[in-house]
Amino acid sequence: MDDKEFEEAPYACRGVRRSLEEFLMGGVDGLIPQGWLVQNFRDKLGMPLENVLGKVRLLENLIEKRDLASIEGLNPPIDELVNYYDNLIGLVQSNDERSKRNKKSLNTILSWRNAAGQLAQFVCRIE
Repeated sequence: MDDKEFEEAPYACRGVRRSLEEFLMGGVDGLIPQGWLVQNFRDKLGMPLENVLGKVRLLENLIEKRDLASIEGLNPPIDELVNYYDNLIGLVQSNDERSKRNKKSLNTILSWRNAAGQLAQFVCRIE
């Protein structure tokens, strides 16, 4: 793990944390009902959104401290989050009418997925 990767990792982590906070606060602009999103998230990831957010906050702190041993032991569900966003993107895209009406929402989910993907690559290199 080189210094450049450690300098970039906090930005990816903050992006994921902010996306989860945004998701928790309002979902995706009314595209899909918030209650369904929160329950679906729990079902797919096996834990509530708040727990994943807590792990991401802890990961962000550990990255800033460059605490590799603790990061390895944390086992944050970032890969699962990437897969969840991929499924959500597929759900939106499968409904052509919904996808056309909600291009902004789809772009939001895509940006969340990209941030999670970047963070997953970082975590994978540590493990």
